[in-house]
Amino acid sequence: MLIEAKKHQSAEMFSAQNVNCKALHECIFYYFRERENKRLINTSIKFLIITDFYQFYIFKASEFDRLFYKNTHFKKLYKNFTDKNSLFKGNTEKFYNECKKILDSPEYLESIQEKKKDSQGKSQSCSLQGFHLDFKALFDKINSNDFKAIRPFFKALSPEFLFDTFNPNDANSLNKDFYNELLYILGLEECKQNDKIIIAQSKESKAGQNTIYTAILQSLKDKEKFKAKSDDEKFESLMQLIILWLNRILFLKLIEASLVKFNNNKSLKFLNTHKVPNFRILSGLFFEILAKNSHERDAKHLEKLFYLPYLNSSLFEKQEIENNLLDISELNDMNLPYFKATQIKDKNAKKKQGQVKLLDYLFEFLDSFDFGSDEEESELIEQKTLISSSILGLVFEKLNGYKEGSFYTPSFITNYMCKQSLQQVVIQKFNTAKNWDCKDLQSLKLRLDKLTDSPDGYKEANKIFDSIKVCDPSVGSGHFLVSMLNNMIELKFHLKILCDENFERLKDIQLRLENDEIVLQDS
Repeated sequence: MLIEAKKHQSAEMFSAQNVNCKALHECIFYYFRERENKRLINTSIKFLIITDFYQFYIFKASEFDRLFYKNTHFKKLYKNFTDKNSLFKGNTEKFYNECKKILDSPEYLESIQEKKKDSQGKSQSCSLQGFHLDFKALFDKINSNDFKAIRPFFKALSPEFLFDTFNPNDANSLNKDFYNELLYILGLEECKQNDKIIIAQSKESKAGQNTIYTAILQSLKDKEKFKAKSDDEKFESLMQLIILWLNRILFLKLIEASLVKFNNNKSLKFLNTHKVPNFRILSGLFFEILAKNSHERDAKHLEKLFYLPYLNSSLFEKQEIENNLLDISELNDMNLPYFKATQIKDKNAKKKQGQVKLLDYLFEFLDSFDFGSDEEESELIEQKTLISSSILGLVFEKLNGYKEGSFYTPSFITNYMCKQSLQQVVIQKFNTAKNWDCKDLQSLKLRLDKLTDSPDGYKEANKIFDSIKVCDPSVGSGHFLVSMLNNMIELKFHLKILCDENFERLKDIQLRLENDEIVLQDS
């Protein structure tokens, strides 16, 4: 990235009304110098920025490559500039003056007009393409507390954008900062065994530091059922409990984010030590609040949590291992030092140090990330990293494969696999059920258009479609099944047979898949 900075209100500053200016000439010179450096040719430049710190003009390097670096007029100019025998004698001011002349010349305009199409035959603009950020407008938005409007500025100046490291094909890349600190709190670590990456007890847990692994071990060590197990069986039991409890807590973090977002009320947050001060209350949250309808709740010590909805899910039923071995309420809330690379910041935005209670640490750690809450002031100023449900799926894929190692298929590959296999299965299903001879989706769509003209046509079409069964024997995190379900819904929409519960077609919507999620738009 190359940046040319000017004083505010400088006559040399770039603008839409002052394109042929010194700031642009300097950027052209810097770009040539980087590309023509004989010692170290720089071909990794992504963007060039011209700014006076109020206005930012951002250009792709490919624009400078197209309009200047590959242009014969500018190539000749730079060659003359670097020639020791030329009249330039290394004088950059003369170079800038010549740039101005070239940009004003009809010959230059004619030379770029001759190359209106690229190597693929696509039309190219003769003008310099870029985008403009007006920070004066940004300051007005800050003063009016319009924090959502600031989001594009954060994105445009983020390292992922400016260094072109963002991968649009896969929203599920593992966040190492999140994963490594989570493993530390759990008392686990990745290690290599027989060319496989497995998960084992961490060195901190082995040293007796008060991780969740250690807390579970301390609570189990005197229980006869646990003492009778082999070392491998003991580790299996600990991992079962860790995965079970973490599954619940992370699911609740997503629920919490949704509650806050849709009600626009941060007081609805509940994964904190104000509302859940210890592991006994956390157990009550699982089994006395979320597993019961509101009229069935009678635990007075849990009144602060009565506003939470009943979650009709087996996830909040007590499992056999909890009944027979250990309930989370039995854990001691001991102190654990902050991770050396903790993502938790103090009020001065510095990494926290010292020790903290285990449960408080876990809640504080989760709260240092964005689990999908609205894009408000806190998320923007604190620069919280988004942790999506897809990324959580990747975390559980790794934890569930703690013995054998795991491989998480990127979402764009999974989506492609699902789409290709599903289309063939659906065509075959309808051909068999209706004795049709459809070869592709278009011919199937025409057949379905006629079928749905008849009474109960939508019902029959959905009955045939819904008879498709998908099995993933090595289910892991469920990523493949979720992707398949999303593709089934999208395909129903494409075939115009997506209906409500009364088999009335859903017409006034737009539907697409994006990052393992279904995006619906009311038209």
